[in-house]
Amino acid sequence: MEGKVVGKSQWVATTFDHHAQWLVSWITDLANRWATRGCGLHGRESAGKAYDA
Repeated sequence: MEGKVVGKSQWVATTFDHHAQWLVSWITDLANRWATRGCGLHGRESAGKAYDA
């Protein structure tokens, strides 16, 4: 029983860490985009171009 809990906790920690890193980079990218272009609909287009490049 204890082994399962530890395994699950490890999985949750790893998954959370992975998503946290992704979320931080996404928020940083979004903040930078807003700072440079202002809040508008053009953000999505430029995001697509950035990922395609």
